[in-house]
Amino acid sequence: MRKYIKRKYIPIIKYNPAYRDKEGTYIKNEWTSYSEIGNSFDGEIFTLKKYLEVEEKYVEAFFMVKSFFHTKSIEIIHVFKHSEDLSASDFSDDSLFKTYKNINIGDVIYSEDVLSNIIILALREYFEVELLVDRRSRSEILFGFDYYMYLKTNIDVDLLLNEISEIGLYTSI
Repeated sequence: MRKYIKRKYIPIIKYNPAYRDKEGTYIKNEWTSYSEIGNSFDGEIFTLKKYLEVEEKYVEAFFMVKSFFHTKSIEIIHVFKHSEDLSASDFSDDSLFKTYKNINIGDVIYSEDVLSNIIILALREYFEVELLVDRRSRSEILFGFDYYMYLKTNIDVDLLLNEISEIGLYTSI
């Protein structure tokens, strides 16, 4: 009988753990959502340019995970759209709208463009989604509130986490 190793949730986040207090509360005033573009944080206006820089790091981290597991496709194992009443004008480009309208549980995605769109849409809170990255190890990517992305796995991923840290994201709280 094969021994089951419990999977861990590993955060992949923009939040520097140096700004947590002893209880683990994040104490720096920082943006948590795409909807906060234009707001001020610690005296600086949060711009679309700054947002896109961080969003691109998350997309890059996702593809690093995909590469680490040597997978060619990703399966959608959960998707919950926050609204069915959105139109193309609610999206920054047509490809995001098309991805939003066409994504379904059970879809197997090979296209890197579509996968990038899925990550972007999840980060921008258009939907909640869980992605099966590796069927054998049941490793998944999930998204939480406040710009959290998680890798759920029971595989030793220390090398991957070091690589993700090199692009400016954090993998611990």
